[in-house]
Amino acid sequence: MDNFKDKLSLQQLKIPISVEYSLDEDIEILPVSFLSGEGMFVETTINYPIGANVVVRFYLPEFDKVVEAVGEIVSRVEENMDQKERWEVPGIFIKFKAMDEIDRKYLQTFLKNNAV
Repeated sequence: MDNFKDKLSLQQLKIPISVEYSLDEDIEILPVSFLSGEGMFVETTINYPIGANVVVRFYLPEFDKVVEAVGEIVSRVEENMDQKERWEVPGIFIKFKAMDEIDRKYLQTFLKNNAV
């Protein structure tokens, strides 16, 4: 899982979206800068635990639709880490483990229309 960020074909978004992230009782709303059908990169300086399962919800404005997925935090980029290429901000990589098929179709269409 350590090289998930290298394997993932994350696409940079042309429009901003945010994710509502839930771990236990804590809920955070964080910006998403990269997204794919497999997972996402969420910008944060909070030290979330690697391996934690999370529920994420993000709004797709084009469809007025909230997509929900269960994911796992698989990697982290820290503030002063030696970063490569596009990971210039601190954050976490979340790999999707489960997503409703209808939500997945909305996500794929959204990415086709709104990612570079």
